[in-house]
Amino acid sequence: MPDPLRQTISATEAPGLWNVSPYVTRWMLWQKFAKGIALDSDENSRMKWGKLLQPLIIAQAAEELKLDVIPNADDTYIRRGLLGCTRDATII
Repeated sequence: MPDPLRQTISATEAPGLWNVSPYVTRWMLWQKFAKGIALDSDENSRMKWGKLLQPLIIAQAAEELKLDVIPNADDTYIRRGLLGCTRDATII
């Protein structure tokens, strides 16, 4: 998930700095940060399936690895200093 405050770039946007991303270019990043234009695209079939399967994958990994997992059901963005991230879950 991209930084809602536009202070950092996401892991998906980082390859765009070197023009090696299939999703974003340097020009698109400049438009986002300089002009505030949103880069969000419509949800496609791959994204939809990923979101549907995410809880099942987290549950299965927790069972196999014997971990307690608290899912991040609402995709909350967390900022710690200059670092920001969206976690799939908290693993204990």
